[in-house]
Amino acid sequence: MKKRFVYSVFVLLMLLGLSLSASAQGNSQYPNDNALVGRAIGAFRSQCPQNYTGQISGGVETLGICFVDGFIKRVNLFPVVHCPNSGPCPYLVILLGSVDFDCEGNVIGVNCN
Repeated sequence: MKKRFVYSVFVLLMLLGLSLSASAQGNSQYPNDNALVGRAIGAFRSQCPQNYTGQISGGVETLGICFVDGFIKRVNLFPVVHCPNSGPCPYLVILLGSVDFDCEGNVIGVNCN
């Protein structure tokens, strides 16, 4: 009888833990990486208008994990290189700037290079 009770409590605790973790993951308001790149390009263009006017791409890196929810992230911005179909295409990595986001996905810093 005691074994059955302990087993039942264990199963209930496992189900409770799984349901809480699933709801915590589903309620995140933090934007995905594609949305962060778009927001970073907008912030970069508004803060650094004289730097670059062509197409920009971005790469997201995680700097830290927040206590309750979300991540501290940085989006590094690079120019999009258009190469002709015939002939060599130089591989250049030029960092235009970076944009930092806080735990809620708000812009906390824009660095212009």
